[in-house]
Amino acid sequence: MGAGIWFSRFKDMLSHYEASPHKDELFCVSWDRLNATTLGSKMFGVFATPSHYFETIRLMPSGTVCGYELILENTRCKLYFDVEWDSSGTADPMAAEILKKICHTVVLQCKTRLSTSVPSTSRTCGNWKDLKLDFYMSTCSRLKNPETFKNSFHLVVHNVIFPNNHDGMMKDFAVQLGFPDYIDKAVYTRNRCIRTELSAKSGQAHCFTNVSILPPGHSAQDREQQLLSSLITRFDSTLPTVCYKNAKEALALSANAVKRKRTCDIISADTSGTMANPANALPIASDFNVFGAYFGHIFNDNIQTKITTRKIRATDPLPPSAKLLLEDKIITADAISFIYIEKPKWCISQLMNAVKHRHRSNNACAVAIVVGGKTEVYARCYCCKSPAYSKLAIFDEKTKTLPSLHTNDAFRRILHSPYGIHNVKDSADRERVIKLFQQTEGSVKEKLKSVRSLRYFWSKYVQSPASGWFFIPEPCSSVSLENDCHESASENTDAVDNT
Repeated sequence: MGAGIWFSRFKDMLSHYEASPHKDELFCVSWDRLNATTLGSKMFGVFATPSHYFETIRLMPSGTVCGYELILENTRCKLYFDVEWDSSGTADPMAAEILKKICHTVVLQCKTRLSTSVPSTSRTCGNWKDLKLDFYMSTCSRLKNPETFKNSFHLVVHNVIFPNNHDGMMKDFAVQLGFPDYIDKAVYTRNRCIRTELSAKSGQAHCFTNVSILPPGHSAQDREQQLLSSLITRFDSTLPTVCYKNAKEALALSANAVKRKRTCDIISADTSGTMANPANALPIASDFNVFGAYFGHIFNDNIQTKITTRKIRATDPLPPSAKLLLEDKIITADAISFIYIEKPKWCISQLMNAVKHRHRSNNACAVAIVVGGKTEVYARCYCCKSPAYSKLAIFDEKTKTLPSLHTNDAFRRILHSPYGIHNVKDSADRERVIKLFQQTEGSVKEKLKSVRSLRYFWSKYVQSPASGWFFIPEPCSSVSLENDCHESASENTDAVDNT
């Protein structure tokens, strides 16, 4: 693994990493793709150790290194900040003073807001008032164009270890420092890529380097140690993990966390909701029948398809209807299960377009929600994004009305179901929503505002499919699945019965 093992997809790299018996020693990185058609496209690699990574890139010509440290999801890491701002023409003469103020504020906030989640060892001080923070600073400041200079710094705190960088705590810590014009808040996301020292962005030659210059006559070991200490994911494993001193502050952060890239809202485990009874929770199962006959009819080919079910996580995507139920405290997280569908029979997005299409990759997921004693299932395709569905909830600018269900088969199929509107168990709910499509924008919004149940049905049948989540209807007991769906031997172009 001298030059690393490389993968074109992140999930393949992650699988290799997780399967390794020595994964604690491995170093995961990403690398800018050369001549990529998509800006920011990357490939992913695994090195035997961080030392092997730096040994490799130090031998590469200047301007060819485009490496990033990967901060994997749910792994401990150092407190860090991406500090950058523009100045006119030359480097900001106040840069050193700005960085000094940021460091000073970090020290104060650590003393007033942080505690440790485990007892300190002899190497760490349990009293934050006496703990001296160990800062590391590197820079990639450069002239962007003749008029603009970019002041760019990475600031790492060696002895402040957070549980991860994506649950909102580190971002909140950075925001509360009070330097919105200097500290980038967008870096605190899952599986974040942070450029390493000696590395430049693709097509550029400006690399991150330590602001502290090693003394003359320094050894190769000194230089290696300096490079290793720049990393965010490498630290003394005996260091404790920090947490907020104020428990209410931590709970408020979880409840009010802002949306982050590639994640959904944090789901509260609060048990104050009216449907908080654990008995209502859906059992973890691997049987298609648990989720209804039509669910199995769509996804199960009886040969290759497999499903795995688990409790919902904070990072799992959710349909708008589920978010509404959580916000209104009708349910809690215990009432939601996540379903992964491996090698599904049909693509749900294409099925709503009357096309039976099967993907070669694993591409479908669903959530099951226990609400009012019933189980509601929503499914989505991982890779199909149809802009047509987004128009379902958009009013026409001229007529101030919603799209016509008579002229759009996909919309009608969503709101009428594959069995028509009278042959499903929720036909009364669908009819209430369909009536809204005959009214003006003002009338619709007023009714949604004043009628709580209608607001929920709107999120269920309109907002959820508009965002790619399709409610799976259950037919009445007298309806035959085989007769009503009219399946054909073709898996690519045959249409579903267009009732």
